[in-house]
Amino acid sequence: MENNSSQPKVFSPQMLAHRWQCSERHVRNLIRNGHLPAFKVGGKLLRVRAVDVIAFEDQAEA
Repeated sequence: MENNSSQPKVFSPQMLAHRWQCSERHVRNLIRNGHLPAFKVGGKLLRVRAVDVIAFEDQAEA
């Protein structure tokens, strides 16, 4: 089993905004509208799993 520590397992909306060169509000809207699955940590902080980010990016490229 290979551990790829350069790729985070979860992303915050801020990290995704930087990755996609868009606003954090746009990322939060994608989550709110059901286009990007996310979960809350500690009842408040939004996080998106890396596998969901990759799936979203693959879908956007298609």
